[in-house]
Amino acid sequence: ESNGDFVFASLIDGELNYTITNLTKATYEEQILYEGRPSYFYLAFDGSRDASGIGKMRYWRGQVQLEP
Repeated sequence: ESNGDFVFASLIDGELNYTITNLTKATYEEQILYEGRPSYFYLAFDGSRDASGIGKMRYWRGQVQLEP
C-alpha cells in the first residue's frame, strides 16, 4: 500500500522488488518499506510560520526478501 503516484513491483521467489515515485509511505502487508520523516518547510511566501510535515520522496527503489 502506498500513496505514491506510480508503483512498479515484482514478486519473484519471495523477493519483492519495487520502485515508487512521489510517496510519503509504502508498506507491504505489515512491513514498512519506506516512511518519510517529519521536517520543516521554510518557503512560506505569505509571512506565516514555518510549517512542519512530511514531504514527498520523489523516487524510491528497493528490494526486500519476504518471509514465507
